[in-house]
Amino acid sequence: MNRPLSAILLGILVLTAAVTPSVATHTPEQALGQASAGWPIGDLALVDTEGNPFVTRDLHERWTLLAVANSRCGERCDGTLSALSGLLRRIAGTRVILSTQVVVVSLRADDVPADLRRLLAPYDARLIGVTGRAEDLAGLADDLGIDLGSGAGPDSTPLGGEDRTGSLWLIGPDGAIRAELLPPFDPLLLTAAYLKIRLRG
Repeated sequence: MNRPLSAILLGILVLTAAVTPSVATHTPEQALGQASAGWPIGDLALVDTEGNPFVTRDLHERWTLLAVANSRCGERCDGTLSALSGLLRRIAGTRVILSTQVVVVSLRADDVPADLRRLLAPYDARLIGVTGRAEDLAGLADDLGIDLGSGAGPDSTPLGGEDRTGSLWLIGPDGAIRAELLPPFDPLLLTAAYLKIRLRG
């Protein structure tokens, strides 16, 4: 990472800490999971909300926050999508935004682009919704450590019996997972965790 961008990241971190003393005092840090850290995301063949291909190279040369949601998750996903919108607003106007993308993937094979457009409409317009065929979604779910059971559907159950709908995965510019970020989310804590992981590379 070049020195000017590192300085920008550090400055945002300092500002975040300075303006949120009560959050820092009374709220735990953003919860992280490292079980999948270092695991590369395999070949992608998905489509976005405009019907355009979203493929493996779209993860490269930028940092990706990947959220799992679907058109039927309702309030379960609202906290995640709201926090991601807040993160984007906090880094808007900085160079960090230029190498950041937020992708929301539905693992329901029956979700079509129009479903995702409706899901994401109340949130930041920079959120990228993607979905795809059952076999392609199953491959991504496997990379994320999610067991879809009998297939991509409304009641997908992650490994260990935990429902990770609404979780986030941070993927580095090399296409490998850096961490899983676990709900609940606070926009300030989420932003701080994202920037700290970026600084580590």
